[in-house]
Amino acid sequence: PWFRGRVVIGGDAAHTVAPHLTQGAAMAAEDAFVLVRETLVGGGPIEARLTRYTMKRYPRCAFVYAFSGQWLHDEQSVRSERDMEAARAELTLNGSARIGASDRILNEPI
Repeated sequence: PWFRGRVVIGGDAAHTVAPHLTQGAAMAAEDAFVLVRETLVGGGPIEARLTRYTMKRYPRCAFVYAFSGQWLHDEQSVRSERDMEAARAELTLNGSARIGASDRILNEPI
């Protein structure tokens, strides 16, 4: 078959994200969807199809990695009651903007 000798990794094997937002399974499902779409629908040699897959997945995976890592870091940096109050105040001011930014990016076509 046309795929002989090719290996593609996805999900946590390809891009391990902090377990904080449980994005590993979501990334694996998206990887599978985009891989199938690019290999079955797109034309050209398999190497070109796999390159398209990689180019489409990289920005999204990089965003999820950075977003979940930053959110985890922010929460893990709370060490005292004063830190907790500061974190709550920051989240009150910026929580909607954070989630809104992720919604705009996450809701774009895979």
